[in-house]
Amino acid sequence: MLAPGGVQIYYGDETRRPPGPAPSSDPQQATRSDMNWGSVDASLLMHWRKLGQFRRAHVALARGAHQKLADKPYTFSRIDAASGDRVVVAMEATDAEHIVVGDVFPEGSTVRDAYSGNTAIVRQGRVQFPTQHWVLLETP
Repeated sequence: MLAPGGVQIYYGDETRRPPGPAPSSDPQQATRSDMNWGSVDASLLMHWRKLGQFRRAHVALARGAHQKLADKPYTFSRIDAASGDRVVVAMEATDAEHIVVGDVFPEGSTVRDAYSGNTAIVRQGRVQFPTQHWVLLETP
């Protein structure tokens, strides 16, 4: 959902649908199982919904210029020149991270994490959020 261009997920991946039978000749090519309506992984489904809503709200994810901002946590920005839409995404963030935003958002501005709903103020090109895995930054 955070990749540039068009994205595709297979029906059931958002609910942790198990794989179906696999041929002995290639065990990684399992067929599809019946939909797991009785065992939907609610937390995984919520994760997919948050990513989907963020993608729907920001054209920069699909067509914006990509710039890596940091290695740990892996952080990147996408800025769409045509619309001015801009986002910063940090993946695998832990331990109340200071997330690098560089000059994507102006010093002193408030940004919102679309994943948690928390807000923070940009200070010295960074923001800080409580421990979490995903940080999806936008202007409120």
